[in-house]
Amino acid sequence: MPTATENESLLLIATTGVAVLSVATLGFWWWSRGRPRRKPVAPAGKSLEHRCENCSRTMIFARADLSELSPGEVGLVVRSKPEWIHRKLADMDCPYCGASHCFATDRNPMEFVGCDIYTPQAGAGRCLDCRKPLAAPPWPAGTYDGRIQEVPELRAEFGLVCERCQAVCCVACCEKATRGRTGDGSLLCPRCFRGPLTTIYNP
Repeated sequence: MPTATENESLLLIATTGVAVLSVATLGFWWWSRGRPRRKPVAPAGKSLEHRCENCSRTMIFARADLSELSPGEVGLVVRSKPEWIHRKLADMDCPYCGASHCFATDRNPMEFVGCDIYTPQAGAGRCLDCRKPLAAPPWPAGTYDGRIQEVPELRAEFGLVCERCQAVCCVACCEKATRGRTGDGSLLCPRCFRGPLTTIYNP
């Protein structure tokens, strides 16, 4: 039979063990709560990839980045591609060159319809970069093409055509994109950052 002293020793050891285990458990719980949790780079299935038909660079975007086509734009698509009639259409501009990629979004996965089927910036007379309306110059088309430095007043709302990516952007956006990057004062395209821009947009 264990003595009273031995019983007290066993009880002390058991109590100490339970206390140590409790402290260890509490410490592990606190440590795990305080650790920074790793977040996924992107939710599974949310990012889409498509190779640009114009510049061949890879576009990475989500469905939320697509813009639904207006009835007029849908009409232009269906006129050239009748098989897409009655489908829900949306587009995504390439972030590198501005080319417009059209997709049918009413099925999963989405279906690619075509690239630059229509030119909304020309049809709507708006800057492709800031979407503001473009003003028509007071001279006949082509008058100052190739020599825009001779324009009496190159207003901010006039449009310039990029011969590389065919984007039409206002002078204000072109000047903002250039920001003194050219030594001769020529302007760069805000969509593909190439130049010089020498063709004035005239609707």
